[in-house]
Amino acid sequence: MLSVVLVEPETPGNIGSVARVMKNFGVRRLLLINPKCNYLDGEAYGRAMHARDILTAAAVVKGFSHLKKFDCVIATT
Repeated sequence: MLSVVLVEPETPGNIGSVARVMKNFGVRRLLLINPKCNYLDGEAYGRAMHARDILTAAAVVKGFSHLKKFDCVIATT
């Protein structure tokens, strides 16, 4: 199963936008590592539109140890 991982996201609007794109492509699992903002902020909800379920179900973790559970990790900036 495909997951999207955001590392230290700084703005709630970006998280909401990512959730919306995920919903458009049928991806359901969002993992936030050390978010620097409130990912449930009104700006995030506004940008997520119909993907608010992805925001509320997002897993929030500290550190990278959770990535060990993945078989393959591809990173980009």
